[in-house]
Amino acid sequence: MSGDKLVIPPPRPDRRQCTATRSIWMQASNTQLKPMFPYLHPGAMVPATAMLIGGSERRLRNNFFHHNTQHEIALALACNGAMLPTGQVFVGALVHGVNSFLKKEKDPKAFCAFVITQMQAESGVQTEACSLRCEKCHEQIFFKGI
Repeated sequence: MSGDKLVIPPPRPDRRQCTATRSIWMQASNTQLKPMFPYLHPGAMVPATAMLIGGSERRLRNNFFHHNTQHEIALALACNGAMLPTGQVFVGALVHGVNSFLKKEKDPKAFCAFVITQMQAESGVQTEACSLRCEKCHEQIFFKGI
């Protein structure tokens, strides 16, 4: 702040200015989680889009666990037949389950569009991993760090 006025610094010369709308970004996506901008440096905020759509041909039942040393913030932008209402914001636990979030995965009218944002660590080690658990006994049967 300078006196009573807020001052926004100019863009950094080593990072070009980017714009993206989540709607256009999701239409071009062929993945479950797609970063919206190319910046993944220490301290970067990394928003990514996720779109889940139900349908008779889809098998979305797979569930895995995401392990992360940084919290993620999820915003449900548009949902129908999902476990979250449109506008829901939540902070994911450092270890959290990942699934379709759809109540009826075979319903072709069910969908959920998210923006999930993760802050990259300023310094130090930042790790991610995924794990699978047995459907019957819930024991961890797979773990892979990234």
